[in-house]
Amino acid sequence: MKKQFLALGFCTVLAVPAFAEGIYVFGDLGQSRVGGDYIDSETNTSYSLGLGYAFNKTFALEVAYRDIGKINLNNDQYSRIDYDGHAIQASLIAKYPINDKFNIFGRLGFAGVTYDYSFQNLNVPENHFSHSDEQNKGVFGIGLDYSINEHVSLRTEYNRYGKFDSLETSTLTVGAVYSF
Repeated sequence: MKKQFLALGFCTVLAVPAFAEGIYVFGDLGQSRVGGDYIDSETNTSYSLGLGYAFNKTFALEVAYRDIGKINLNNDQYSRIDYDGHAIQASLIAKYPINDKFNIFGRLGFAGVTYDYSFQNLNVPENHFSHSDEQNKGVFGIGLDYSINEHVSLRTEYNRYGKFDSLETSTLTVGAVYSF
């Protein structure tokens, strides 16, 4: 359902004429950090793709798909656990201008976070199992964006997601925004 919602959002942006003021697309790439009560923190590559609508120069609404990345844990020489995470998120963005080119911004929203778990017993292959779990969690972040011109800006951002069972997830990314 959430993937259909995101696909509908992307189709809407493509169907809107290029002169539609306020609509923008964005993407980023960076590192995710996942750890928890029973898991040492692991980092992996993270990326997102999304679309947004700027109500004015201060407030915007964004919808995005975020790939949190895959974490491989070897409990011992006999077993292995893999976590593969992604999220569909919607956020309100509030910007504060530092000068003509730089804005600091904050993010507050929610995310449907999904982790796919896979357990392998390396001695007993028939004891392999997989499970997927989805939870709605809050997401908040802070970032800085730099306007190159009227249509293109660059951003760097730190985001933190609500605790997922015992997993704590955060991302640090660099990305680009194209405004129509």
